[in-house]
Amino acid sequence: MAAGSTPADTGDAKPQGGAKPLPVKPVGNTQIDPQGRLAETGSSSALPAIALAGGAAVALGVGTMFVARRRKSATA
Repeated sequence: MAAGSTPADTGDAKPQGGAKPLPVKPVGNTQIDPQGRLAETGSSSALPAIALAGGAAVALGVGTMFVARRRKSATA
């Protein structure tokens, strides 16, 4: 279809339905027994070491730039 044109026949939209029926809500004081596990979230044990290595690399780069600029301005 071209931009700005209106569709001639859109047909009837019909609900597709879900793959599984919804569970029935327990009535009264029924105990719900959860199954499965929660997702494991949080950082891995390697994260602090990686962060420290990245910080050291940034600090080394800043120091190198400082020394290089200082040498360049001293010779000029």
